[in-house]
Amino acid sequence: SCGRLLVPEDRSAADSPEISLFVVRLPAREDSDKRPIIVLAGGPGDSASAESAWWLNTKLRNTRDIILIDQRGAGLSRPSLECPEFNVNDDADRLAKCRERLLSAGIDLSAYQAESMAQDIADLIAALKLAPVNVYARSYGARLALLLAQNQPGAVRALALDSAYTGGDSALQGAAAKAWQSMQRLFADCRADGACHAAYPQLSTQFSSAAAALASQPVDFAGIVPGASLRLDGASFVVLLRNMLADADSLPYIPALIAAIAENDDDDLPDRAANHPQASPSRAPDNFSEGLYYSALCADETALTTSARIEAGAAGLPPEFLPLAESALGFLADCGGWLDSDDDISIEPPSTEIPTLYLTGAYDPIAPLPAASSESPLAWRLVFPHLGHGVLDSEACAEAIVAAFLTNPTAAPADDCLQDLGPPEFYFPRSE
Repeated sequence: SCGRLLVPEDRSAADSPEISLFVVRLPAREDSDKRPIIVLAGGPGDSASAESAWWLNTKLRNTRDIILIDQRGAGLSRPSLECPEFNVNDDADRLAKCRERLLSAGIDLSAYQAESMAQDIADLIAALKLAPVNVYARSYGARLALLLAQNQPGAVRALALDSAYTGGDSALQGAAAKAWQSMQRLFADCRADGACHAAYPQLSTQFSSAAAALASQPVDFAGIVPGASLRLDGASFVVLLRNMLADADSLPYIPALIAAIAENDDDDLPDRAANHPQASPSRAPDNFSEGLYYSALCADETALTTSARIEAGAAGLPPEFLPLAESALGFLADCGGWLDSDDDISIEPPSTEIPTLYLTGAYDPIAPLPAASSESPLAWRLVFPHLGHGVLDSEACAEAIVAAFLTNPTAAPADDCLQDLGPPEFYFPRSE
């Protein structure tokens, strides 16, 4: 069943206009008194309702209602902060044009930030009389879930946080280092895999030489994007690999793709890196709200980091990864044009005593590098050795662990199935 939750756009103003949040409720397959699961998508800007098909079929719905809410400005919530201007890739002014259009429509962009979104979830729980609920949150959704638990602890029973962006650390500051770290893991896992090492014995060297060659001379490659050629330079090559590291389906094809590009083997590329080589993280463009992405993430990152810190975070890295730091610097500069200069933003590290399960992919190149902190004894972190950014919908073992955790969230999660998992099964050419 579907419905809409009406909330004030500006929670600090008594006369604020209302906005409409889209909510989907998927009933449990069996009658049960078990507490429901509220699903928070990531981004910020992803649509939770767009993931209804997976949640409709998951075993987690056997005995629990699943409730998906599109965050303010995202998905089918209204107003939408989606920016069709971004469909014109060569428009250098697309961000400014989107901002101007949204402002001219009377939208208060400063109202689309984490604190307000977390309060929206609290309003939903109160309106449907759901407390205490379980919350599953992915990526940026974890920031909202932790704020909810911190501000409304009685409303939350347990948290399952997948590839978490918590707001305690900057994603921009560690962007280049995180991708480098993930790529080093891939090189090491390929060396440890006899077949992978036999097929790609010089993988690290090939990566460096390919990145340098593309930085000097961009090349058009067929077979990366189905039905089209893709022009790669040094920066776009590294971005492509970072996106592949994030995607569970694409990750096993990275060695083949690096080798094919290093050898300029355009004809053989479709055969050697088939299936998911384009590897953008799973999200349909029409289900993404660029305006919410900038409003929420700029507010957080402007409070968390500076240009100098981003540059320091990339110091000492191989030159191939510096474009990721440059991209982070560019995003921070764009934030200066998106946010009002008088916005007063600050972030306190989240803290909660609610039982919390963190699901992490060992290859995740996106979630910020965690800072050292003292955590609650009811917080557990599980690392999946073959996954990137996004765990639950990529691994049945994770689904089973979350189900067991929600049954008894104050006990250490049963993770026996995790012991049977290993690094990715890399693709490599079979002998003819």
